Amino acid sequence: MMWVVIAWRNIWRNVRRTLVILAAVVVGVWSMVSLGALMRGVADRIVENGIATLTGHIQIHAPGYREDPSVENSMDNPGEVEEVLRSVLPPGSLWTVRVRVPAVVSNARNSRGITLVGVVPGREEKVSFLGVAVKEGEFLRPGDPNGAVAGGDLVKLFGTKVGRKLVVTAQDANGDIASRAFRIRGIFRADMAATEREFLFVPLDSARKLLKMGEKVSEFAVLLPDHSAAREVAERIRRRLPEGKYEVSPWQDLLPLT
Repeated sequence: MMWVVIAWRNIWRNVRRTLVILAAVVVGVWSMVSLGALMRGVADRIVENGIATLTGHIQIHAPGYREDPSVENSMDNPGEVEEVLRSVLPPGSLWTVRVRVPAVVSNARNSRGITLVGVVPGREEKVSFLGVAVKEGEFLRPGDPNGAVAGGDLVKLFGTKVGRKLVVTAQDANGDIASRAFRIRGIFRADMAATEREFLFVPLDSARKLLKMGEKVSEFAVLLPDHSAAREVAERIRRRLPEGKYEVSPWQDLLPLT
């Protein structure tokens, strides 16, 4: 016990030194805790943004689609997947289907490559960032086959606005070049300008007709109540689907850098 007494006396022999050291330790610990919390918050924000920007917690594709997102690599029997999702997903889960292919958009002023995304109005907004991202005009509505939602940066590049037309050109299921005009109904904003330039959203059925896809779809996107369950749920879905016919990917595989 003698060393405890000596240590205690030494602490109070120079009060100023003791207080300086104590303050340094407190500030150091506080800084480490704050920096850790900040880094965790930034990491969580990156994951949330990645999941919201069309990724979802789980995606389902035909084999080869992620390497070559073309019409040829679409799923020809989406009803088969829908049945599995209804029986496997936990309560509170949401899902939607999309057509998602490379295309060219143009008007009298400009043209550029984009990703054409055919979505289901009323469902897409619940699964992705689009539910809160449309800042001008409105999102797509059922019964409006010619509507489109474009990113703010894309609209700026084309010198256009809500109510104006854009022409979409893409390769259809027969290998032919197909074109169709869509009228901008809404403009969305995103955290990254690249996202605003990349995507043009149109109704699912309109995209299918343009591409002569019939009932085919490019992907399923699933949103779970708990993102940490993505791998487990993805594995359950995979086991219920025909082997080798689909690729089921949790968000950790779709966003490896996060």
